[in-house]
Amino acid sequence: MVLHPGEVLAMESVAILAVAASPRLRVAGQWLVLALLCAASFSLLAVTFATTEWKDAFKGFPAIFLCGVCFWIVAQRVHKWGRPYRIVCSCLTSVACLFVGAIIAWSLLDTAVRYLPYVYDPVLFRFDYILNLNIFYHLAVLLGNHPQLYQLILVLYKYNLVFAIPAIFSEAFHTRKAASTLPLELLLSSFLVFPFFCMVPALAPAFFFGGAFPSALPSAMALPLHAVVAPASSIRNTFPSLHASWAILCVLALRDSPLWHRLVGISYMFFIFVATLGFGEHYAIDWLGAMPLVLVVRSLAALPRPAKVWFPPLICGLLLLFGWVLEIQHADFVRELPVCLWGLAGMSLILPIWFEAKLAVAERKTC
Repeated sequence: MVLHPGEVLAMESVAILAVAASPRLRVAGQWLVLALLCAASFSLLAVTFATTEWKDAFKGFPAIFLCGVCFWIVAQRVHKWGRPYRIVCSCLTSVACLFVGAIIAWSLLDTAVRYLPYVYDPVLFRFDYILNLNIFYHLAVLLGNHPQLYQLILVLYKYNLVFAIPAIFSEAFHTRKAASTLPLELLLSSFLVFPFFCMVPALAPAFFFGGAFPSALPSAMALPLHAVVAPASSIRNTFPSLHASWAILCVLALRDSPLWHRLVGISYMFFIFVATLGFGEHYAIDWLGAMPLVLVVRSLAALPRPAKVWFPPLICGLLLLFGWVLEIQHADFVRELPVCLWGLAGMSLILPIWFEAKLAVAERKTC
């Protein structure tokens, strides 16, 4: 999907109206997050306009902005109709912000490609081999041999953010927290993942190996343990996996929902796992990197609460993420001490689960 700058600007304006009209925006910290996101968004748009010399600046703006104003007026009326309607309206406005967040994140990556000539695909591929995660590449063969399954997984993968909408509604009606936080978490993850894409840029197996994926992949040990030069034609958005983060966040948001909601959420996460690896859009290790990213996002979404609630998981998640960055950038060290890679992989799986469980308990106690 290609949007003109004017359309992005219009959607930004609609999103700001939506957030400002939300009944959940009552705390200074939330206003601060909104202000920071707006500043980053409009800064990006300013650069875009400067590059395009304001070409098509207002294309699509009137129609989208008019829809946004009408929706905001309806939202004001909904406030008088009771809590269930307010929840539905708030969720819908949050979903609008989600799509804007995803578009902005994609635009950031598209701009950054010009400044990221190197990629770490050989390192990530070898890490999968060392951790015995390369077995999941056989999912690509499975999908190739079953065209109907391939099409089903492709639809779920392409429209994964649309399938997050039922999770947002389910959390809004069933959560025992003070407020539904999934929309904010999905939006935050879209921005927080960007610095790590820049620190460890990678193309993903399908783009790095091309036609050799998945049946003619080279030997992992024949690849170098350092970054290599790659053409600037593809976006480097592999580690950590944003698709994995969104799927995990949706499942976590359904912990208070009925059992069948949770089962659907787990199935959705499973299909996203199959899609990301079966289509060669991610390395298996990208899912391990998504775990600490989810922990960071969950801790930020827990604000405002006492520091003892959100600060330990935030620090843990950041340390794990930067630990991965260091190991990927200095992968030669792993050749001498592979136990370091295994240790970080284990901690990236266990510590986020433990800290997130404690965070969930704290959120319920402070409702």
